Amino acid sequence: MGFLRKCGPVAWSDGPGDRTRAALLRSRMRWSGPAARHDRMVARCRPCPPVPVSEFTGFRFPPEVIVLGVRWYLRFALSYRNVEELLAERGIAVDHVSVYRWVQRFTQLLVDAARPCRHSPGDRWFVDET
Repeated sequence: MGFLRKCGPVAWSDGPGDRTRAALLRSRMRWSGPAARHDRMVARCRPCPPVPVSEFTGFRFPPEVIVLGVRWYLRFALSYRNVEELLAERGIAVDHVSVYRWVQRFTQLLVDAARPCRHSPGDRWFVDET
C-alpha cells in the first residue's frame, strides 16, 4: 500500500495495489495521462479547513484542573508545592513540576482571556457626599 493522505472524511492512497480504490469518491479524483499507465491516481482535493485545536490537547489532566491550578498560583501567590498540596486535598495527584509547566504555558492565555474584562481608566466614576 502506498503513502496514505487524508483530506476530509476520505482517506486514499496513491500507491499501486490498493484495495480501497473502489470505495473512493470519483468526484474528487481523475486519471492523469502518463500516471494512469503506472497505476497512479491524481486527486483534486479542496484544502481542508483548519480544525480548531484546544490549547489543552495532549495534557493528562482536564482543562478545568489546569486552569484551577494556574489561577491559584497566580491569584494567591502560592508556591508550586502549595498548589500541589491543595490539588491533593481535592483528590488530584499532580507533581509540582507539572504545575510549573502549566504556569509557564497557560499564564499568557489566562491574561489574554481576562484582558477584555478589565476596566479602562475613566470609564466609571463615583460621587461622594460633600
